[in-house]
Amino acid sequence: MDAAEVQRVVGKAREESQILTAELAEARRQIAHLETALETNRAIGIAIGILMARRGLTVDEAFETLRAISQRTHRRIRELAEEIVYTGELAGDIAS
Repeated sequence: MDAAEVQRVVGKAREESQILTAELAEARRQIAHLETALETNRAIGIAIGILMARRGLTVDEAFETLRAISQRTHRRIRELAEEIVYTGELAGDIAS
């Protein structure tokens, strides 16, 4: 193998390394996004369960309650769900 061939192989290896590095970074971003989605989904599910138990609601009614409060207060459902999970209830002024 002559010097030109070595340079070509090294150049190709660098290109492949850059591609793999970019793909790894994208995979890590996707993993982080999926982990956040899983945590959010879990919190919403737990909050729905709490609302069902405390207010005697169905799954659909509990989710609709979260959705309506979210729209009325301009807060994300995730935020409301986390509040319910950590405190066991919604703040009094937004719970009605």
